[in-house]
Amino acid sequence: MDQLAEAQRRTDQRVETLSYEVSRLKAIFGATVEEEAASVAREVLREKGYTLLQEAFSLAWNGEVDVMFPVLSPEGQTVWVLIEAKARLSSNDVIRWAQRVLSVDWQRELERQGVTGPHLVYMHGIRIDLGARRELERLGIGLLHSQGELIAPRELIDPARPSDS
Repeated sequence: MDQLAEAQRRTDQRVETLSYEVSRLKAIFGATVEEEAASVAREVLREKGYTLLQEAFSLAWNGEVDVMFPVLSPEGQTVWVLIEAKARLSSNDVIRWAQRVLSVDWQRELERQGVTGPHLVYMHGIRIDLGARRELERLGIGLLHSQGELIAPRELIDPARPSDS
């Protein structure tokens, strides 16, 4: 019995170590996906005539915003870029993100955090399900991939203007 208890203790310790290492790998991979999203967005927006006003950062609040940064539009308007980044992007991810960014309460809280509208909203994916692409097109949210902008956002999301979505 003592040998069995000791074997169980060693197994529990190994599982705990593995769990910790997997968590670290997920965090590193997630940060890498977010860094790629920020890099692609910066390049795409520069090509469209936007000027980066601040380096990208994330906001861990009420469902983290993976990548965000203010830009100056070609027309001289300050716009906040908001990006949800996923390794594998599904239609459910798109729907959850759309519900969040279109929520008046969520937009008000963003404003309280100093992130005023209007917002240029994107999703970024390494692997993108066909259903996700269709939902993004339907909802008018932009799509970024390592190759660049696959879908341009239909319009800015302005908290001051009621949404018809």
